[in-house]
Amino acid sequence: MAIAVGGRSLPVGGVVAAVGGAVAAVGAFLAWENVNADIAALAGSSTTVSGFSFSGAGKIVAVLAIVSLVLAIVWIMGVKLPVSVPGLVVVVGAVCLAFAVLGYTGVADDVNSGNAILAGAGSVGIGVFVCIAGAAVVVVGGVLGLVMKPAQP
Repeated sequence: MAIAVGGRSLPVGGVVAAVGGAVAAVGAFLAWENVNADIAALAGSSTTVSGFSFSGAGKIVAVLAIVSLVLAIVWIMGVKLPVSVPGLVVVVGAVCLAFAVLGYTGVADDVNSGNAILAGAGSVGIGVFVCIAGAAVVVVGGVLGLVMKPAQP
């Protein structure tokens, strides 16, 4: 199955994976953790921490999301590689998803321990959820590419 764009047939799985990779890459730079401290010592400060600056998991998610996006573009362009591009997309997307979930658990632990100290002042940011969703979409795109027959020219 393919999507026709400008007289050209694009693989559905490749397009889905590209969208997922782009979404996951953006999510790595969004807020993963929000902290609002309303205590005298911190003078009511608040901050957000992006996945890219939060931890190693956030950086790995960003890199894997970009790799999955590049692989999806290679797939869409029809470049022939000695390995299955949809298979590679599934593997990279799954590893990206695993690191995004790992990042979520780290953020959730930080928020829970911070809330115990600062009386409920922290929350998990939207970025980590965007990464998880984007990485899952990458995996779905790769699986679509593995199970669907390529379009015939």
